[in-house]
Amino acid sequence: MVIVKDEVWDRLIYNSQRKRSEWNGNAGIVDGITPNELDRFLIKVDWLHTQLKIKRPYKILEIGTNYGSWSWLLYNTLEAFELETCDIVEESRDEILWINSYYKKDWVKFHHLSSKEFLIGRSGDLVWMDGNHDEEWVKDEILWIQSGGSKEVWVDDWNWEEVRRGVLNSGMKYKVVEESPNKDVAILRID
Repeated sequence: MVIVKDEVWDRLIYNSQRKRSEWNGNAGIVDGITPNELDRFLIKVDWLHTQLKIKRPYKILEIGTNYGSWSWLLYNTLEAFELETCDIVEESRDEILWINSYYKKDWVKFHHLSSKEFLIGRSGDLVWMDGNHDEEWVKDEILWIQSGGSKEVWVDDWNWEEVRRGVLNSGMKYKVVEESPNKDVAILRID
């Protein structure tokens, strides 16, 4: 993927590098402060872009809106989509409104909810999971996603031990079918 370095990109990098401490240290898929971290991020984004182009999901759910980096990737990869995203950080709403306005589309809907409140009764072609990284919370999120009937889950920060343990110890019916080159994203699927 040729990274689209538009105004949204600039804002994501700025927020990741300068404002992340205000948002509990989180930066969404932009896991980069140092040049080495940004290099890893670019490998991840390229892989995600390729996967999205192959699978072409339409109805997508996201846990952990943050600054809207997943929204940026979807707008720059898919010809059409519907994304419902949730975060407990209210300021995420402003980022999503700004991103939708920038792209002159209204394809991303923000919900100021916990992942439990958000996931119960919802399903999508795919769920992007990048919310709470606590092992017990991750276990619960996997089971809430499963109960909604979503067939595919993409788990960010797969290389974090707590996230991996939470997923693998959840009693899920999903199987890990693929990992990104840096092992920082896993694709889970129910057949």
